[in-house]
Amino acid sequence: MKVAVVSSFRKNCGIGIYTGLLIRNLLKSSQVKEIHLLTHMDSDIILNHPKLRVYRIINEEYPFYLKKLIEITSRIRPSVIDVEWDHNLYSPLLLLGQYLYPYLLLNKERTVVSFHSLYLLKDMEKAINHLKPLNTFFTTYYGVTKKFLISVPKIGRVFTIYELKQIPKKNNFYLIRHPIEESRPLPPPSSLKKVNLLVFGFIRWTKNYELAISSLARLPKNYSLVIIGKPMSFNVVS
Repeated sequence: MKVAVVSSFRKNCGIGIYTGLLIRNLLKSSQVKEIHLLTHMDSDIILNHPKLRVYRIINEEYPFYLKKLIEITSRIRPSVIDVEWDHNLYSPLLLLGQYLYPYLLLNKERTVVSFHSLYLLKDMEKAINHLKPLNTFFTTYYGVTKKFLISVPKIGRVFTIYELKQIPKKNNFYLIRHPIEESRPLPPPSSLKKVNLLVFGFIRWTKNYELAISSLARLPKNYSLVIIGKPMSFNVVS
């Protein structure tokens, strides 16, 4: 079986790191004969394997990569296309990944989409509250694109109950919890004098840090919140 994976493969991207783990596990399968990774031009994770071929062709700032993406996929003829989805990976953020939509539609019968971002409309409205003139347009457009994205894939994957509850028809969607491997077990929080809760990854407005911060009021005084990551400003190209 040939598998195509469309995703980030960047060291500073959580989805890129997840994709690396996904591909390493696929390479262990005797059923997978070839893996073709279609990724971004600046992807910097290096993974060498006889069954893996990497194509660095995606540039989320411009739509012109779509033609090459379709051409390569047609030539490869994969049985399965895995798309790791985030609204910011395939086009400027305001377009919510729009450049990849024709590709998803063209290959919907063999596509599996993993949703790394899927938000309730009310949470999206809170997140973009600082963009007053664009609020109505952006949330309306988000609602339309969300319906499209949920309906297109043959199989969908989500990573949290929050996301799964947003799927009207769940028979083709699966909940895949992120595995935690090689972690050092911690003593129960009650035995610690101080408990640090960690939120890590890109720091951007979609992540609703207000909820995490306000939740501290419900916890004992020995709990504190640590937010670590690279700040991402809101503009049309990042």
